[in-house]
Amino acid sequence: PPPPVQKAIHEIQGAGTASPLAGQTIATIGVVTGVKYNGFFVQTPDSDADADPGTSQGIFVFTGSNPGPPAAAVVGNLVAVTATVAEYKSASSDPAHAWLREHVRQLFARRG
Repeated sequence: PPPPVQKAIHEIQGAGTASPLAGQTIATIGVVTGVKYNGFFVQTPDSDADADPGTSQGIFVFTGSNPGPPAAAVVGNLVAVTATVAEYKSASSDPAHAWLREHVRQLFARRG
């Protein structure tokens, strides 16, 4: 398969109610801002943020709870993620937010 296309988080999220990249495998970078048992949050570095108030600069990377987030997912780390974009809507979220189903073997961290 061809290598994944590099996309900024705001391009993944898009300005609509669904990601324009849903179903596509992409690569992105971001700073880890939070870690949960089943994934982690990443945000675009401030220097790379777009000026569009209709797009989000953050996204959740879903890893599942077993084995959970990789060791590189530490708050403050700049990480690169290769993943498939999917939509997720929990009972408490409205509208749906784009999320990434992360491939742990392709995640790595760089100190920024």
